[in-house]
Amino acid sequence: MHIIRQLQMPPWSQRCRPLTDDELSLLLAIPRAAESTPNSTLFRLPLGPHPSMGFVDATCAEVRSIVARLASTWKTKLSELLRKPDEPGCERSIGPGTTICIMVEPSFHGIFHLLAFWAIGCTIQFVSAVDPEVGITQLNEYTWRKGFDGAIIQLPEQEQPHRLVQAEKHGQHNTFYPWPTAQRPTPAFILQSSGTTGVPKLLRFSLYFYTIGLANHRQNQFSLARLSRTYKSPYTHPRLVLVPFYWPSFYTYLVITLATGTPMAFAYFMDVLRLTGNKIVDLLSLSFGGSAMDVALSHTLERLKIPVTNVYGSSELGNILIARKAPYTHLTPLRAKLPPLVRPISEYGPDGSRYVELWVLASSSVHITHHLAYGGVPIKLEPFPGDGPHNGEPAFNLEDIFKEITINNASGSGSKTVYIHAGRRGDQLRLTGLGVADIDAPLYEGLFTSEANARMVQLDGRPWTVDVVELFGTNMPSTSLVIELHLDQDQDHDLGGGSSSQELPISELFESGCEKACISSESGQMSGAWTRIRKTQALQASTLFEYHT
Repeated sequence: MHIIRQLQMPPWSQRCRPLTDDELSLLLAIPRAAESTPNSTLFRLPLGPHPSMGFVDATCAEVRSIVARLASTWKTKLSELLRKPDEPGCERSIGPGTTICIMVEPSFHGIFHLLAFWAIGCTIQFVSAVDPEVGITQLNEYTWRKGFDGAIIQLPEQEQPHRLVQAEKHGQHNTFYPWPTAQRPTPAFILQSSGTTGVPKLLRFSLYFYTIGLANHRQNQFSLARLSRTYKSPYTHPRLVLVPFYWPSFYTYLVITLATGTPMAFAYFMDVLRLTGNKIVDLLSLSFGGSAMDVALSHTLERLKIPVTNVYGSSELGNILIARKAPYTHLTPLRAKLPPLVRPISEYGPDGSRYVELWVLASSSVHITHHLAYGGVPIKLEPFPGDGPHNGEPAFNLEDIFKEITINNASGSGSKTVYIHAGRRGDQLRLTGLGVADIDAPLYEGLFTSEANARMVQLDGRPWTVDVVELFGTNMPSTSLVIELHLDQDQDHDLGGGSSSQELPISELFESGCEKACISSESGQMSGAWTRIRKTQALQASTLFEYHT
């Protein structure tokens, strides 16, 4: 489905400043690849949801022909649908200022339309079709606001990507269409943040944003062709991209494909558990992002000798930390960027580790400088609260907690500091393992506290009340619920037991925990059982329970 709307024109300074060489190289990447390597594969597309149905390869020349034809066809359609006169100072009404919202599942079915609309200078907004609430929120905020003034169009079945490639190979379209004059789409994309460690939000990315670090991306991609451990290369094994088009990280991969002319493959991705081991081993490499990597997964990948790159970053700032060798939970700063500032939030433990926050200094980040200058991506800067020469300087808090440890280098010479993603600074828990789910920790903690206290009120003479409830488990396959009980100081009590009125309300807490866990498990979030109960004598006469799911 396409949703088209003519929006207010972007500022003149953004629309009419000359295209940079890197911006132009991206806008003209397809026709240039069609001239230099016309028969090289650029996209590999599945013919259906099951791998046995096969795939079809689209060469650079075929992609150029398909995209140019779609651009010409849809430009005419848009002119007829919108029927708006040219605005002053613009050569045409279709182009910068026109936003195309695309909602399609699987999202790679929109790859040629993305490139076609982009070629004529339109802004692209991909909307999630997996979570209807997210999609509706996005459309309400940007498309329906102040009254929808546009058109909704069903994507024709014959314009699905594999059908377009098959028609091209069968010579059904012999007309040569010129490539559109390069125009800067402003913004280039409207996307939602991935939300792997936080609440998703909409971001407007400029074309220039995707040129930051482009030379380094090219170098890294070409270096894969020189690996001594394998005969595979990015030319013989297309990059398999399972990232949906409505996440910003997909466009990093797309830009690398366009900038290097190395192929990209798509696939129907329904369930990670249906991805068999032989399919994984056959890949050149695997890349993980967000908070998907945990210790168990790292050990499994290391045992199977599957080469992996684990990347941590943010939608706003791109990649920040990376792990190219096992253990893949051990992240280090990217060499191409200045390392983030470190702010300790705990004392050193017996093993020499501590928990820290990572901050990106505004003056050291090209991404932050760009976002502040051109807008579209909200950047919250705060005075850096850590010690040292940068105290008080504007910085961006990544809002995740990391465990900082020092380890010896593999060569045995010297040591290095690594960071293990420990959790979110905020209240949202992101669970991994057999599935992926989100839990609003304060909501669950509040529900449990209310339920547990309601049950204990019914117990005559027992001096216990729930004092504190905390739910932990971000980036883990399970959760841990810690309950602190308060013992009424005005009543005589013996923590050793003896009186039934002073016994710990274990069964009541168990029933409360099970009830709330079952409520959550109905939505695929959590389930579990009591595995350990611990009683401690604290200063405030409290007892601590741990409930693990």
